[in-house]
Amino acid sequence: MTRPAASPAAIACSAAALALCVQTDAHADTISGVLRIKAQSEAAIRLDDSAASLARISVQPRYLLRSTAGWRAEVSGRLVAFSDETGPGTTETFSGASRPVDIGPHGRIELDRAFITLGTGDHRFTLGKQSLAWGILDGLQVTDRFDPISRTEAVFGEVRPQRLARWGARWQGQIGGMEFDGAAAFDPTVNQLPLAGDAFAPRAPRLRAGFPQGAATPPVMVSARDRYLSDATYGLRVSRPLGHSEASLVLISGPETEPVFAAVLTPAGPVVELRYPRRTLIGATFERSDGPRVWRLEAAYTPDQPVNVLAAPFIAATDRPRYLAGLGLDWSAPNEVFVNLQIGVDHIDAGGMTLVRPQTDVIATLRLQRAFRNERLWLKSELLGSLNQGDGALRPWLEWRQSDALLLSLGGDLIWGRSQGLFGQYQDQSRLWMRITTNF
Repeated sequence: MTRPAASPAAIACSAAALALCVQTDAHADTISGVLRIKAQSEAAIRLDDSAASLARISVQPRYLLRSTAGWRAEVSGRLVAFSDETGPGTTETFSGASRPVDIGPHGRIELDRAFITLGTGDHRFTLGKQSLAWGILDGLQVTDRFDPISRTEAVFGEVRPQRLARWGARWQGQIGGMEFDGAAAFDPTVNQLPLAGDAFAPRAPRLRAGFPQGAATPPVMVSARDRYLSDATYGLRVSRPLGHSEASLVLISGPETEPVFAAVLTPAGPVVELRYPRRTLIGATFERSDGPRVWRLEAAYTPDQPVNVLAAPFIAATDRPRYLAGLGLDWSAPNEVFVNLQIGVDHIDAGGMTLVRPQTDVIATLRLQRAFRNERLWLKSELLGSLNQGDGALRPWLEWRQSDALLLSLGGDLIWGRSQGLFGQYQDQSRLWMRITTNF
């Protein structure tokens, strides 16, 4: 997939968002603003050949406005410079209103967020480019499927999942002891994928419509991403506190954020198109505090999940029921050790057809962390595993908070497994990495 030229729509929307957030009646209220800037330098080398696999510098300004009249606004973006070894990710999967703008072969500028929030009693309204997190598990996407996700570094980035903000509207309110959270994203951005040849470009057949790594494939294109009404995403979350617990119901309707491959004949020949059909998700969450422990449970059902199936010699797709469930435990263990344990199950009812992926995935995560030296030094680790395929990754790292303005991080991603597995497909990308973060 190629990178498109700078998008006039993205530039126009950025300017409009800035104007929205700063225009107000100065005589009606008092406004205070603060500018914060985060600068980050990242580098990584692969363990098998000591070659550079990541070299990136980013500057992320964030401007916050608050008003005594009860509204607040935010505009944030990022300027990224990267080396040839570092894949910046696709832009075709973004709408024209949100598409990042490339600056030469080694730079990119993005508008991350631009929104204004109005508060009136028990209700809040947010308009603009924003993100929304409805899941209660850490990194396992069960009901947390409203926002598109950047997958340029698979699950080995700094933040997981890395949500992509979209243009839309959100209402949060309380009625009769119930908490309501409704949103409509009219921005048809669906995800961000690695470019062909990037370190974490998909290699397993399960992520390539059944094509094995190295197999000759037609050119790849992305379905049109500018249908702002027909590809809008709608969602509603209804929650209720229950003493030391809270339960919620979630409904989401919108384009699937995991692509389905389709063969398309064009005048220039056959191509593979990445499509994102609509799907509906019905989910529920439950969490309960129990002294030093917090238990979390999520479940979701998608009756019309689009999936690829094996039907040689053509690429075929169908809709099948999908069931997702996850159980998590946060535990403040003795000796000031924090433990996060999770297990998630992802099952698709194949209905007698042969899927390009396993019918059931079972993913487990274990995170441990402990602070030393008055919480200036942190030792952290994460163990990821696919229990049904026997692959996984161990991610130990160290963080040194030299001050509130400077954070030094050093760690590694040690990956093992078969080339067909979710994690094993990246085993030759095991790496050591370093990150320096400064805040102003």
